[in-house]
Amino acid sequence: PFLFLILWGGFLNPISEEFLARGLVVGLIVLIPKILNTNKIITYLFYIFALLISSYTFTVGHQNFSQFQFIVRYSASMLYGVLYLVSNRNIKIPIIAHASDNLFIIITTAIQKSIFPF
Repeated sequence: PFLFLILWGGFLNPISEEFLARGLVVGLIVLIPKILNTNKIITYLFYIFALLISSYTFTVGHQNFSQFQFIVRYSASMLYGVLYLVSNRNIKIPIIAHASDNLFIIITTAIQKSIFPF
């Protein structure tokens, strides 16, 4: 079960989520100003809109049991989106960040449960 959790939660899930949230949603929205040949201000507004939409859809797709969890996931998703945009839309960068985040959570939770099994 632990190896499955590492494989799925640490690698496969971040890859699929980043391709959907950043590659598809952000990727399509940021193409609009290029197609319309807009100025830089409008282009940046589309970037912000893309980050807000993709982060919201990413966060809503997860189980958020509290406002704190929602804010943490939304913030992480915004970070992944910014990494995607500043890396010239290189999807590998947010995948690595997302996978690192997930693996850290999986491993620290496993350690915590082994030390405090209650």
